[in-house]
Amino acid sequence: MFKVEISETERELLKKHLQTSPLASIRSRAQCILMREKQLSLKDIGDILSREERTISGWMQEWRECRL
Repeated sequence: MFKVEISETERELLKKHLQTSPLASIRSRAQCILMREKQLSLKDIGDILSREERTISGWMQEWRECRL
């Protein structure tokens, strides 16, 4: 399991997306990243968001490569 490190600016932006984005997919991805920062497993995040573990893994890969 890799540790997710996000800056305070990124954290605030993710929280803003989580609260205000009209797109459910953006809210889910933001929530995923914030949960992963708290070291929840991909499986646990998938269970919480009702997504497959491979979907969560893909989102995290995109985060590592591109951020948001």
